[in-house]
Amino acid sequence: MKVSLIYPPGDGEALETDKTSSPFAPPLGLMYIARILSMNDIETSIIDARHERIGSAKIKKLLTQSDAIGISIPSFARKNAEKIIKMIREIDNDIFIIAGGPHCTLFPMDAIAAGADAAVRGEGEYAAMHFKDIMDGKVVAGVYRKEGGRDGIIIENLDEIPFPSHEMVKKYEYGYIAGFKPFKAKFTAMISSRGCPYKCKFCSREIFAGRRYRERSVENVLDEIEFIIDEGYNGIIFVDDNFLLNRKRVMRIMDGIIEMNTEIKIIVEGARVNVADYELYKKMWDAGVRVISYGIESGNQDILDFYNKKITLEQVKKAVGIANRVGFFTVGSFIIGAPFEDRAKIEKTIRFATTLPLDFVEFYILEYRVGSQLWNEAVKGGLIDKKQYFVKACKENNLSLLSMNELNQLRKKAYMRFYLRPSYVMGEMLKLAKHGNADLIKAAISMMHKFV
Repeated sequence: MKVSLIYPPGDGEALETDKTSSPFAPPLGLMYIARILSMNDIETSIIDARHERIGSAKIKKLLTQSDAIGISIPSFARKNAEKIIKMIREIDNDIFIIAGGPHCTLFPMDAIAAGADAAVRGEGEYAAMHFKDIMDGKVVAGVYRKEGGRDGIIIENLDEIPFPSHEMVKKYEYGYIAGFKPFKAKFTAMISSRGCPYKCKFCSREIFAGRRYRERSVENVLDEIEFIIDEGYNGIIFVDDNFLLNRKRVMRIMDGIIEMNTEIKIIVEGARVNVADYELYKKMWDAGVRVISYGIESGNQDILDFYNKKITLEQVKKAVGIANRVGFFTVGSFIIGAPFEDRAKIEKTIRFATTLPLDFVEFYILEYRVGSQLWNEAVKGGLIDKKQYFVKACKENNLSLLSMNELNQLRKKAYMRFYLRPSYVMGEMLKLAKHGNADLIKAAISMMHKFV
């Protein structure tokens, strides 16, 4: 049996075009599924359609080589995923299609309505172990069909899950920030834990089945790192929801990497500022961590409290300051457009951002994402229809004090104010001279050019 697994591009990107995107991380969920299918004597391949576009001709060729199709459906790529399913059905109406991913966890019946035979709700590894039973029409926990289904099995011991199939995506390049790779390394991604104990109001992850925090053992994490290195990778992106939550555990992981005496480069995505200290960060640097990304969100404490971030502005200053002192390339993301956020508050966020020694910033307009607390409250209040999965906060949508045009202008101002400071330019030149990586600077310049 042969199964082809497809990861779609975001809905803002065309399916049938030669222009491809530069993804940050590989489709880790499909890589876990691929490993389990392969271990059960099912020949498996992964198609990352962010790298190689999917059109009718490619779909037709793929179907001649497949007995079944699996497709991941992130909510931000739902429309493109449905287009791919439609193309498959137009060519072969009988081939078995199973869908999974974040949107299926929220709305599994959407995938069925789009043409899939089955949809997986929650963590997919258990369903993957019973893939042949699913194709035979048997009832499997976590699998939905036209007649419905039931929630899946939450895997408590993450060490029981085999390592993802890193080898299946080696032909693709990952590790891009704003179109540039921060290091000339072959990157893949991994997670050392699942879930997050925090409940930020704009985040939809915490409602997913099985999102409560669980850790892999240090030994298991280090074994995967050795496996990744043996596969020819020299770059790892940790994409945990909260990689730094358990300080003692992170220190042990870093010690293990240091003992490997490898030249691997590491990116830590989504670090929280309330667990920063110099000893931890220095250990991470010694292990090969070179990029650390923070979700800072605002320069107003009342807005951070509204988002339920559970952090303070002082913790932000401390974390970014220590990271800069150690030498990390730091990324900070900010959100504008909270319901009670006026121009003065956004100006305060911009000023706050310019006081931080960040190397790269991103300013987003608040989005009410399906499944988040903000989205749920807006649906209950009649401000958002339950079929509107992503809604920008703006005055036109009755979700902000400011219009979309005003928010976009303030966003442009934020980028200009941050990147055009002489102190910023000088600081980046000094960092370039010290660490010798021009791509880090190119990433910042490319972002600046979008708004200047």
